[in-house]
Amino acid sequence: MKGKIEEWYDKHYCHGFDAPSYDRVKKLINLFAKHKADRLLDIGCGEGSLTLLLKESVRAKEVFGVEIASEGVMAAKSKGINCQRLNVDEEGLPFQEEYFDAIFCGELIEHLFDPDHLLREVYRVLKPEGFFIIATPNLGAWYNRIALLIGYQPYAVTAGLEHHNAGKLWISAPAGTEHIRFFTIRALKELLQYHGFKIKHMEHRTSNLGPRT
Repeated sequence: MKGKIEEWYDKHYCHGFDAPSYDRVKKLINLFAKHKADRLLDIGCGEGSLTLLLKESVRAKEVFGVEIASEGVMAAKSKGINCQRLNVDEEGLPFQEEYFDAIFCGELIEHLFDPDHLLREVYRVLKPEGFFIIATPNLGAWYNRIALLIGYQPYAVTAGLEHHNAGKLWISAPAGTEHIRFFTIRALKELLQYHGFKIKHMEHRTSNLGPRT
């Protein structure tokens, strides 16, 4: 039986990535292309289009994905991705220890009640010399600071599920993209280090959808 969270993501499932995302996707591909990985995992892989691009970038022999939306799982499987339906907020990653050379988690950790659980699982299934790339909105972005300074809600910080743009200076995102956790670059860095990760590189940049760390 589906839980409320699974039902919510099935209802609000997003298909692929939109035009404003292309610049970030290109940046990601270039970042992955600097590495070689035989086995790749995409956490929150959606319908798998980006997953396949990352697979090609790292020249992976095997590609896996986990996704909470059933429609996304079916679409990813149709693309040849070994994808399983999983609620990473509550369930462990269904893989043995030190299994992956590369793991990607894009625009997902901000939707979790328990990000520590996910990071523990990522660390467990990542090989000692493997690499983990994570992307999430930056709460410390300049426009979030300005919004707060003049009394508005920060970008992507919603006051409710129905009127999700309440208190916003501008419309930030469509309904169904509400965030639970929020990270500055410093907070994300310290959280990753707490869970044993060694930070090789961090950056933030501005696009139509806001900075990402």
